[in-house]
Amino acid sequence: MCGIVGIIGTPHSAEEAYQGLLLLQHRGQDAAGILSFDFHQKKYSLHKNQGLVNQVFDKDSLENLDGEMSIGHTRYSTVGSLDIKDVQPLTLNYPFGLGLVHNGNLVNFKELKDFLNNEKKRFIFTKNDGEVIINLLSDHLAHMVKKYEAEGKEFEPDLLFQATSYLYKYAKGGYSTLATIAPYGLLAIRDPNGIRPMILGEKTLPNGEKAHCITSESVVLNFLGYDIVRDLEPGEVLFIDKTGKHFSKVLTQEPKKSCMFEWIYFANPESRIEDKNVYEKRLEFGRALGKKIKPLLESGAIKPDYVVPVPDTSKISATSLSEELGIPLRPLLNKNRYAQRSFILNSQSSREKAVKMKLFPIKEDIEGKNLLIVDDSIVRGTTSKRIIQMLKDCGAKEVYMASTCPKIIYPCSYGIDFPNREDLVAHDKDLPEIESAIGCEKLIYLSVKELKQILGPNLCTGCLTGEYPTGEDYIQGPRLIHKGSVKNIFTHKDENKLGFRFSDRYSVFDWGEMPDTIEQKGNSLAFMGKLFFNLLENTETWNNWEAPSYLNSTIVNDLKAKGLRTHYRGFNTKNNELEVHKIEVPKDIKVYQDRPTNTLIPLEVLFRFGLPKGSSFKNRMNHEDFKPYLSAYKDTDSLFPQPIIDFSTKLEAKDRYLDYSEAKKISGMNDNEFQELVETTQIIAKRLFDFFQTSGLTLWDGKFEFAFGENREITLVDSIGIDELRLSKNDVLLSKEFLRDNYRESSWYQSLREYQKNFPDNWKEKMINDGISPTPLSQDILKKTSALYCSFTNTLSKAINNELIFKDYSDIDQYLKEYVRSTR
Repeated sequence: MCGIVGIIGTPHSAEEAYQGLLLLQHRGQDAAGILSFDFHQKKYSLHKNQGLVNQVFDKDSLENLDGEMSIGHTRYSTVGSLDIKDVQPLTLNYPFGLGLVHNGNLVNFKELKDFLNNEKKRFIFTKNDGEVIINLLSDHLAHMVKKYEAEGKEFEPDLLFQATSYLYKYAKGGYSTLATIAPYGLLAIRDPNGIRPMILGEKTLPNGEKAHCITSESVVLNFLGYDIVRDLEPGEVLFIDKTGKHFSKVLTQEPKKSCMFEWIYFANPESRIEDKNVYEKRLEFGRALGKKIKPLLESGAIKPDYVVPVPDTSKISATSLSEELGIPLRPLLNKNRYAQRSFILNSQSSREKAVKMKLFPIKEDIEGKNLLIVDDSIVRGTTSKRIIQMLKDCGAKEVYMASTCPKIIYPCSYGIDFPNREDLVAHDKDLPEIESAIGCEKLIYLSVKELKQILGPNLCTGCLTGEYPTGEDYIQGPRLIHKGSVKNIFTHKDENKLGFRFSDRYSVFDWGEMPDTIEQKGNSLAFMGKLFFNLLENTETWNNWEAPSYLNSTIVNDLKAKGLRTHYRGFNTKNNELEVHKIEVPKDIKVYQDRPTNTLIPLEVLFRFGLPKGSSFKNRMNHEDFKPYLSAYKDTDSLFPQPIIDFSTKLEAKDRYLDYSEAKKISGMNDNEFQELVETTQIIAKRLFDFFQTSGLTLWDGKFEFAFGENREITLVDSIGIDELRLSKNDVLLSKEFLRDNYRESSWYQSLREYQKNFPDNWKEKMINDGISPTPLSQDILKKTSALYCSFTNTLSKAINNELIFKDYSDIDQYLKEYVRSTR
């Protein structure tokens, strides 16, 4: 994160740029520089060096910066070292004479450096990605200038728009860029997702002419007397010529993803980012944390005497949190104003030294007290650990910590210096492990959901969720390649593997992600998947089972010898991730006619043992495909004589049930393969049915997904859990049917059915446009649903491994005793 400022239209441009950099000093303390251009003399002047802004510039250096246009930069180094050649502004002499400053990072810096060197014969001297940006602009500008000259054309802003389109084609990441184009004017470029901030201001000079300022934060505009015009749009290019005329164009249509860390930490509280006041948002962070902490106070889990802010960025949030809880605010940590911000220092040793010297505790008010520390974020944990130890050394009894930023568990490569997961204290740790690592008795984070409720949905939360706006392979560590309504799929360091991480999200009635989350649901589903895969892959599972005579004995014997073939490859206990073999998922259904291998079979394969509440099968029982299985079935309250296999589409826009002939055609299977798929599903379903019966559970129906393996063998894929299985015990359904029941009486559900009937192709879009969305469930229902997932996981684990996974819960029997009345 750096601070940039550009001024055009005033003879005092360099002086204003200097004052602007002083106001942006919090964004970077490594180096500073200003480049000015005099339109009358057609002359550039440059001064830059390492150090703070007031150390780099003195009276003489500022007086030598002449001209009506200036750009300035204060550096926070996220790449490279503290080397003078990396200090901005950067310059190139052709075409025109270019100067450039930028805030942010290119995630594909190395690839672009090699591209410029090998393909364009442009050597990159620094480790500064600003040099890559200026060379990409220069390369295409030079090409276009030659073309214009051949056609007898003069300079026009469209040259700059075309050059920026070329930049956007190659440069991936978050970057706000200012460039001087001699002798024409000032160019501003914002990255396609708007990750890094950029705001435009305007003022009228005494002579009636207009001056303009473009900068990282509105605090600069306020101080210099510029009226805020607007934030630049993501993917916008703005050129202001020397007469003050504007030329603007939005070149991309990517979704806006502003960096949430601006409001959490970086921005001055006086600033407005994306028309949101930073000060007000930090107050909201504190109130939200307070609401989250109240139940802990009421239960006696924590008993703080004082709320203590970590200066300076958490003071605002700590104030509103104190008011929300009714606990006194005490500034018991005093800051050494001459110490640097430890977070933005570029080495671990320098950060640790800075922490020691920047805070001084008030020992007299700390001794014997329980303290609730409020900080804006916990990144590496260095500061948090030192502060907590410092307070305990001063006699604090217990120290609790609250963070306005959710848990940071992924790297950032968009301009914040935590590019490695291993450096993050929360990396691969659960909450008790983080508490132990930093030494506090209790740790409370805002959640991502709560953060978005305050700041809105258009945020970059890559460091919190692993969901990066650029969607490129350049981000270090696993990369999210698919976000579903229930699970996220990540790349793996082994390119032949993927990672399944189950979220606390849920979906019912094909709506997709619902407004609530269910605590521990994701972890429950991950453990269920692991347990089921281990169960079905184990040959003992099959050898200890007496298979009914109607099942294919050849397949049963193969399972007894080898176990079930699945794509499961392991379980990462650090983040409860299922590691699975990567399979292809073609979008074109015609692929399946070529008999592919290592490819998903485009069917959901359903099995049915009976007709529980909510079953949709009654309407299809007379179908020709099912008559052989139902010939002996008479009583609708009993189970079928053998499991019935059914099919629905998997890769179509809208799921639909299929008859066997169409299912076989879509899958690209021959008769023998299709018959094997049906019989394998029957065997797995019946094995699970008998397994659950030992715990007194009835398996009614469920669904599997399969793939063609390396040799086109049928392979079980995806995962299995109570989201895929419908079970009951003592007439109580133990599945998502419980959630569905709590919506069926709602007006939203009635509207959903009407829209699905009247607008079958775009019912959800119509509902959203009409403002009809599901309402949140009660906390009581969510708590009971969480208990269902955890209790079922424990039942499964007890039956397989004789151990409990979730220590705060028992098993299904205990769940039914506590919740049966409300779940019926």
